[in-house]
Amino acid sequence: MDRYEARIKLFGSTQRERNVNKLKQSIWAKLPDNPSYKSVKINDKERFLCINTGTQPYYKEFETLPNEDINIGDYVDFANSKWIVVTCDSDNEIYRDGKLYQCNYLLKWQNDIGEIIERWAFIASASKYNDGTTGNNVITLGSDQLSVVIPLDEESLRLKKNQSRKFFIDNNKTNPTTYELTGTGNVPDTYDGHGVTSWIVKECEYTPTTDDLKYGVCNYHSTLSISDISTEEMTVSIVGSDIIKIGKTKTWTVKFRDRNGNDLEYLDWKWNIKSDFDISELVIQESGSDIKITTQDDDSLVNGYFLLQILKNDETVITEKQINIGEVY
Repeated sequence: MDRYEARIKLFGSTQRERNVNKLKQSIWAKLPDNPSYKSVKINDKERFLCINTGTQPYYKEFETLPNEDINIGDYVDFANSKWIVVTCDSDNEIYRDGKLYQCNYLLKWQNDIGEIIERWAFIASASKYNDGTTGNNVITLGSDQLSVVIPLDEESLRLKKNQSRKFFIDNNKTNPTTYELTGTGNVPDTYDGHGVTSWIVKECEYTPTTDDLKYGVCNYHSTLSISDISTEEMTVSIVGSDIIKIGKTKTWTVKFRDRNGNDLEYLDWKWNIKSDFDISELVIQESGSDIKITTQDDDSLVNGYFLLQILKNDETVITEKQINIGEVY
């Protein structure tokens, strides 16, 4: 039979190729009966893996079925938990194997344009690591330092070693804990564009509201576009002259600032003009947060006025400024 199979090249053109393909076929046939054979999701897609207990409760060892693919940095949903692939053999001639770490935190931070980024992470004590900030000095590491492991992607690559970039782990919304990113791996564990990256973070002093912008705490980034912030939590002002002469042009700008005086990009608003004369006497041009108004050269407008208003989209007046119309001398 072996000679016949070789003659018709049923499992390959060489003995080695036939041995490899027979082994794959055997694994496919027998593995579903193995207790380690598990139905999982890999990056939200239904798949199967052979998952075995590791030497520690927080990690598992896995093997794939032949011709099934998995990469370091992938997320695996298994046993009502989220796991991250932290090692993965690049040799996939028969199958791939590696290790899974059980994610224990949904980490949140803000990127440089104010977007909230979320990644499931494996977080552990960093007591056995150097935080990378004291050179060759002998240091003692306390329980306030953590090691964080997440997938390598466009967002995590932006988080380089930077003393001014901090993120926060928000278990407690009223009294959150802020951690400073003090060290990142210079060479992440990567293969073929996939990988994981690890950081060392250290707890830092944090006072809610006063340090929100300093530490980039989620939902408080100074350039974050928002539409649901309460108007009581910000100041709104219309910047510009309070008088315009007939036949002339003036420009006004609206400014939104948080309680710390930092500029906000507020979305839920619009310009409105309320006057004691025919509004057609004004030529109005709006451009973002600016409004340019030209008055007609009409003496009847002298000593009149109009109100520049900022309205929420529900027509509520947030603030207004009275502009008086003067005579050209």
